[in-house]
Amino acid sequence: MTNETSYREKGRALFLAALMVMSVVAMSAAFAGGAAAATQDKNDIDGQLYFAGETFEVDGFDDNEQVQLRSGDNDSSSFEENLRANDTGVVTVDTEDLDGEYILRSSDGTNYGPFEVTVQNVEFEFENDEIASGDETTLNFVDDNRGADVSVLIDADDDLDEEELEGIFAGASAYDGDDDVDQVQVDDVAEDDEIDADFEDIDAGNYTFTVNVYDTTASDEAQIEVGDEVDADAQFDQSTYEQNVGDVAEFTVEHDSTDDVYVNVTDEDEFYTATLYIDDIEDEDNVTVEFNSYKAGHGDDAFDVDEGDLTVVDQTNIDSEFNLVAGDYELEAYVEDPQDGADEVDAAVLLLNDRSTGDMNTWVAPGDLDLDDVDLDAIEESATERDYVAEGDHLITQVEASGIYGYAFDDGNWDDGEGLEFNFNDTEQPRYGDADSFTLGELDDEDYTIVVDEDANTFFVVVDIDEVDVDDVGLNGDETWDAEFVVNEDNPYVDEDDEEVADAQFDVEERDLELVGEYDDDDRFLVENSANAELTAETNVAPGTEGDFRLRATSEIYTDDAEVDADGMISSTFDLSSHEAGDELRTVRASVADTDPAETEGVFIDAEEEPEEDAEGLEWDVDVDPAEPVEGDDVDVTVSAENVGEEMENASYEFYFAGDLLLDGDVELEGEESESWTDTVEDAEAGDYEWELKVDGDVELEDTLTVAEEDEPTDDDADADAGDADADADADADDDGEADDGEDDGTPGFGVAVAVVALLAAAMLALRRQN
Repeated sequence: MTNETSYREKGRALFLAALMVMSVVAMSAAFAGGAAAATQDKNDIDGQLYFAGETFEVDGFDDNEQVQLRSGDNDSSSFEENLRANDTGVVTVDTEDLDGEYILRSSDGTNYGPFEVTVQNVEFEFENDEIASGDETTLNFVDDNRGADVSVLIDADDDLDEEELEGIFAGASAYDGDDDVDQVQVDDVAEDDEIDADFEDIDAGNYTFTVNVYDTTASDEAQIEVGDEVDADAQFDQSTYEQNVGDVAEFTVEHDSTDDVYVNVTDEDEFYTATLYIDDIEDEDNVTVEFNSYKAGHGDDAFDVDEGDLTVVDQTNIDSEFNLVAGDYELEAYVEDPQDGADEVDAAVLLLNDRSTGDMNTWVAPGDLDLDDVDLDAIEESATERDYVAEGDHLITQVEASGIYGYAFDDGNWDDGEGLEFNFNDTEQPRYGDADSFTLGELDDEDYTIVVDEDANTFFVVVDIDEVDVDDVGLNGDETWDAEFVVNEDNPYVDEDDEEVADAQFDVEERDLELVGEYDDDDRFLVENSANAELTAETNVAPGTEGDFRLRATSEIYTDDAEVDADGMISSTFDLSSHEAGDELRTVRASVADTDPAETEGVFIDAEEEPEEDAEGLEWDVDVDPAEPVEGDDVDVTVSAENVGEEMENASYEFYFAGDLLLDGDVELEGEESESWTDTVEDAEAGDYEWELKVDGDVELEDTLTVAEEDEPTDDDADADAGDADADADADADDDGEADDGEDDGTPGFGVAVAVVALLAAAMLALRRQN
């Protein structure tokens, strides 16, 4: 029995070994390039991480030794299954159903490990949920916790065969490992990778693709809807485009179901023509073509695109002495090569107008503006139009001109030639020789920059005037200069013996700063001792330049930052109310960057009372009658408005009493008119009532009205009431005919009869006490 079992075990081992060898050979053939687990020594598996589904080998055991796979660690573990080493002492571990920590225990009870097995999680999705048959997209590897290149198997649940799958996914090859499902294999993909997917000749429908990681259990699904194939099309985004001859025109081509288009450009006389081929355009992007009308006919660099790859298939060559002229240019779009006789699918017109030269204006900007960072936004934010510039600041000349942007500038610098000049001339003519002058092209590139706004046919030249030095000629203080932009007869767009000029004159001044205010006879600057004392200084430096104020009193120092405004002023406000008139200021100083400070001594003076401002607008009031109501009273509430100004005023009002809307309406009052509105709260109950008046949605007035409880009468109150009644009766008697002789009976507060009654009562009380 024992021998039979031994032979059976040996036979089974031989069979399994042979089967394993065959499987390994088959897998090696089927998965060339797929992940294969390396053999590791049993002492090296401690701390190793494997992903569920991986198979790895561990050597170092005895031949055919039985090894336990146990879940847990070296301190506590549970039996999972027995593994058998092969005849070289190698144990194969299949992790497909494992998750957690595990050890291998040899036949002598020695533990190896622990190693960890975790589930690999992956996520795949298509870049587009919907595409048309024939279009392209990508299958994106969105997420993976493994962080390694893997091979994946892709199928469409038999909706697509291997040949179709190979045609869809770039780099895919047929996989023969599963006869039940048509699959393809894609190698070496990792998280964030994109697998190109081309749905050419794929039928319309909804498809679910299953993506399995080759060597683990990881799997995900990605859905996509394939619509009917759409005919390739291209169209211009406008029917008419317009630009000036000599400038760079732009036109945009939209495309559908194609990633390449052709464009023809032809002038109205069919003298000039060009054919462009643009391919590799992204599906979701339109392509914008730049057409340099100055360079047209003089080389392929007349065209450029912002998407895809451009090839100038054909272009009419023009003699170097000539350029395109103003006129109409026909644009045609194709989805197939027009040179093969294809028909255009759309057309548009490009109008090239005659160029022109306009005006020049001068601006200034602070000297700390970095020329490398100057753009249109920086000019808009930092520049101020002005016909003078202080030393240390930037001079900006703004020129209005068209028909030059195809050739006037070279990487942001001025390109002399083609009949264009930019000159600076000193207006002071010396007695001998010529006045100082220089050209923009003679400046070092780092000392100026050019900002172009071609849409507005405008360019700006920004010059750091402190850096101007051309043969010892510079822009210095107390000088007046002319800047001029000239388009002369050498320009291809200007007639012979003609020229166009835009110029502007500007003064260069030394930087200056002065305190604005009054001084006393001792030349001390007068400073008010108010809570809002304002100090002001005036300067000729560029607005936006930073500055500050400093005041040094006997025992206090005040400082504040400031900035030059558009009027050339800097100001700051201080609370100086703690100082007495006559107290001295050791220092009153204003400073701006790179400028000598304005500094003097000062003295405090009493602040002038500010005149009352004339009242204006609507004044509102709420009146409650009675002002101290008691329970049961009817309370009248009156809302009133008065226009205290001279202009007509209008508003909407709402009056809420105890949360309920009591009064509302619209009011329109001429100057000095008034109006009021009243409502009544009847039989008011005791309590506190909050009310508020809203005007145009904002709370104008609010308060609380207290309605008191009614007092109940007491015995003392009754006696008092009786006495009052007697007094009233006496008064009535007098009124009813008893003569009043007008004489006082000498007993304050009593009449004669009352006095007699009182005496009799006193006598009776005395007799009673004697008894």
